[in-house]
Amino acid sequence: MTIRFLTPDLELMDRVARRDDGAWNELSTRFERRIRQQCRRVVGSGPDLDDAVQSAFLQILVCAHRFEGRGRLDGWILRIARWTALELRYGRRDRFPSAMLPDELPAAPTADPHAVPDNVTRLDEVCRESVVLHYWMGMTVPETAEHLDCSPNTVKSRLKRSLRLLREAIEAETARERRAA
Repeated sequence: MTIRFLTPDLELMDRVARRDDGAWNELSTRFERRIRQQCRRVVGSGPDLDDAVQSAFLQILVCAHRFEGRGRLDGWILRIARWTALELRYGRRDRFPSAMLPDELPAAPTADPHAVPDNVTRLDEVCRESVVLHYWMGMTVPETAEHLDCSPNTVKSRLKRSLRLLREAIEAETARERRAA
């Protein structure tokens, strides 16, 4: 039996943000299995799994008003689940404020030493995710590879490419500032 969800994603999330019980039931029915799978990949099937799933749903509820419909709802929700599970597994809650989504990392440098620089947020999603997991979340290359479901050599290549792109961006920015001065 196939269940069809006729509510468009943006409308559904708007209703969830307004704490509509029907919308919340639809969302949880639609995504519970996939959120559980995503969390299991990060924390395993031990006692932390239920905590990770519950935290992910709580984070989705808290951040529902932020969904703008620019991307797919399932991608947005699964990113929240993955990052919530990562925070639970690695205990890095000090690195990111609790209601911050991975695609909503600070765009401009701030006085916060853990803030992700603007140039990093401009990287494509694959490179940005590798950089954030490795350098900001403190994962080793093998842990990053396991999480991203790729080989350690792929992670190393992504990190090397990212560092090259970041170096080029910083050099271009410095050159523009010199010309402007």
